[in-house]
Amino acid sequence: MARYQVDNCVQDIMNRAGVDDNTAVEIMQSMLDQKERIGAEMEIDAIDVEMNLIAHGFGEVAHEAAMKEKQQLLRNIVLREKFDAHVEGLRTKGNLTYAQALDSVLLGTHYNMEAGRVSVSTRRADLEQRWAGKILASIEGEKPHVLKLIRKDKQFLDDVTTEMFHIDEGQLVTGNKDAQWLAQVLTDVADESRQRVQKAGADVKRLTNWVPQRHDVARIIKTGLNEWRDFMVKNDLLDMERTFGNLPPQHVNDALEQIYYKIISGRDVATMTNWQNMVVSGPANLAQQLANQHRALFFKNADKWMEYASEFGTGNVFDSVMHHLRDNAVDAASMEFMGANPQAFMERYIKHTEKKIWDDPTLTDTEKKKQAGKLPRSLDQVNSPIAMGFNLVTGRADKPHNHIGAKAGSFLRSWTSMAKLGMAVMSSVTDLSTAAARLRVQDKPLLESYAGMVKGLFEGKHDHEKKELAYLLGVGFDGMLGDIHARFMAEDQVHGKFSKAQQTFFKLSGLTDWTERNRTTFAMMSSAHMGMRTKQKWGELTERFRSTLLQHGIDERTWQAVQALEKHDVDGKGYITPEAAKTLSNEAVDAYIAPKLAEYEAFLQDQWLKKHGKRGSDIPKDEIIYKTHVDMNLHKRREALRKNARLEIQDKLGAYFIDETNYGIIVPDERTRRWQTAGLQPGTIWGEAARFMMQFKSFPIAFGQRQLMAHWRGAPGGKVDKAGLAHLIASTTVLGYVAMTLKDIVKGREPRNITDVGTWGAAFMQGGGAGIYGDFLLNKYDRFGAGPMKTIEGPVFNSLDDAARMIVNTMHGDPPSMARAFHFAKNNTPFLNLWYTRLPLDYLILYHLQEMVTPGYLRRMERRLEKENGQEMIFPPSTYIKRGGGRR
Repeated sequence: MARYQVDNCVQDIMNRAGVDDNTAVEIMQSMLDQKERIGAEMEIDAIDVEMNLIAHGFGEVAHEAAMKEKQQLLRNIVLREKFDAHVEGLRTKGNLTYAQALDSVLLGTHYNMEAGRVSVSTRRADLEQRWAGKILASIEGEKPHVLKLIRKDKQFLDDVTTEMFHIDEGQLVTGNKDAQWLAQVLTDVADESRQRVQKAGADVKRLTNWVPQRHDVARIIKTGLNEWRDFMVKNDLLDMERTFGNLPPQHVNDALEQIYYKIISGRDVATMTNWQNMVVSGPANLAQQLANQHRALFFKNADKWMEYASEFGTGNVFDSVMHHLRDNAVDAASMEFMGANPQAFMERYIKHTEKKIWDDPTLTDTEKKKQAGKLPRSLDQVNSPIAMGFNLVTGRADKPHNHIGAKAGSFLRSWTSMAKLGMAVMSSVTDLSTAAARLRVQDKPLLESYAGMVKGLFEGKHDHEKKELAYLLGVGFDGMLGDIHARFMAEDQVHGKFSKAQQTFFKLSGLTDWTERNRTTFAMMSSAHMGMRTKQKWGELTERFRSTLLQHGIDERTWQAVQALEKHDVDGKGYITPEAAKTLSNEAVDAYIAPKLAEYEAFLQDQWLKKHGKRGSDIPKDEIIYKTHVDMNLHKRREALRKNARLEIQDKLGAYFIDETNYGIIVPDERTRRWQTAGLQPGTIWGEAARFMMQFKSFPIAFGQRQLMAHWRGAPGGKVDKAGLAHLIASTTVLGYVAMTLKDIVKGREPRNITDVGTWGAAFMQGGGAGIYGDFLLNKYDRFGAGPMKTIEGPVFNSLDDAARMIVNTMHGDPPSMARAFHFAKNNTPFLNLWYTRLPLDYLILYHLQEMVTPGYLRRMERRLEKENGQEMIFPPSTYIKRGGGRR
């Protein structure tokens, strides 16, 4: 090509995009590469491609990218200042180190300090629960019968899928109006989440007639690239034009190969590609500016979507949308705190923090070295709490390294949960204590708190109004979404029939209903309490309640807005809901944004003065041109600030109710998961080992963090809440004894001696969150000689070790006793240990079998129980069952 043509193209690019010489030359080289590619694909030896046409395409995209880059740069500057102010505020007000303050912005802190609970972790939990709750509140408020259809009617879900594929056409395709209605609800909330992600900085366009798809990665890997790709092509699943754009047909296989590897590597596959823009794809640095062009696998129709889902997907359309909302919550929360590229932001901020430490004149050289050493050298550093926390809140730690290994580990842990947690609901009676303790922090009287929580347990099923209110508060649907097991095990995701079995188990055990009732009651009590307190001005609130509100970023200005909210009336009580912020009056919002609006007006005045060369005293406030300039700009700014203010108030209230509920009815968060998994990915050797070892330990850890630590530094000013700590210890010990007694009764044992000091030691451990591990901390060995170290291994390793020992001993001619083999099988079989089935099973079947394989077992068991615990059986089985089996 002639030199003048190249120069003209370069100049065109520079003019359109405002880029520098070097960038323009790189783009020019990419254009030349495109010319050669087009020529090769069209099999023309000497194609005369009009370079100005290609330059036009590059110039338009580059111009748009340049504008977006400038906007993103400004956004990052604002976020950096806001993030830094947050860290500095926590550091100074809470007397934290630089690393502790940074860690608190990621995961929140349990110390009582202003904005201590405002974090990426809390924002993610709020968004996820609020979006899911909005869907369920719509169902409960308008078509409650739809919930039953979602749970039981596969054809209904298929109809919903079909209607979602045609939702933008406004036509009823299936004839099922309920399905069309639900499809619209799911689409609207999914789009709301998309807008939130887009507002946070990601250029995610709205996709019409589209349904999110979840991939069973383990199955896809097992199938392999060729078979997976052949399945897609031979069954004609994809809308080729929407998925691949102008990509020549001969390159479709290559494109599908790229999709395959993105799926198995854990990338978001709705699958991000830029194939539609191949003609205008530039060099690496420009590609980054154009990055994250969100393109999905577009299926031809709903039938094709369902055909793929049955072969390589997981869950149904409702499940897919819920997980899509979860992913968007992670992305939105991360980007709202750390910008469109959280990893790059955090890497730069860590370097910035290290420099601040070394420049801090208040620190000695030793302190500087110590604090700088707490910062990670890399976000992949496995022994750094900050790196671990970052990987958890951004979802990096949840992406399996090896999907098959992760799925196998998840299966084993789920099996173990169903084999050993049949009485977990009895251990959960201490929820009453932790709920009352947290309501006390909100300045609600203790007796009233206990009375309200107990009443909530014995109430009948909530009516539609209360259910809708609970959903708007983001609670009451954990069991429905299959997450109830997260209270007692590491974060796992099992799919398909086994997932349903697990949900059924926890429902049958009573834990699902117990937890949902308690969380619903707690959230509604918190909401009603806040509604009642809105009658008081900020200064009239107690110091304890004010400090709790401030932890969540609810200051005096926000409180005035809360006072103006329209309350949700149920049973004569006024409840505060985050959703009410959307309809907050302009007057109330204007009072909230007044400081920011005043700053902007001062900025406009300064602009005017500089433009006209005047001084501050020369502001012509009565001049019509000046007033028009200010009013027009203030009007635009006011509308934007109003919209952001309503969203901000909604976020603060949503985070308050979700987080406080997670304190009262303890649910592990990312800070707990950091102890469980060390931020290691599932499917790695160490990641799976950590998850096995920490199974069932999430609740004790969360109890220590959300209750003990929160009380240790929970009084206003971050002081020790002595009265609260005393109540917590006393109440959990008493309820721990209740839990032990309930478990003893369903096992057919008499309650432990109330006058024995050891009984109250065991009750203290049981109530303090130790749960099934309390016995090992008070007794040296279990019945077969295993000490506490074996328990620390975790239940799966423990069981595998027992099985391996029995197998090895058998191979060496020394088979295990029938008693031990039977005990192993009995304690590792799911559904056998449900609290209301175990006693009948024991007396009708299991005791007979145990006595048959080991004559004299029952009498020895009774003597051991009396010796170790001072207990007797209520109905001693040896008096009913003969030695060797059979009834007396």
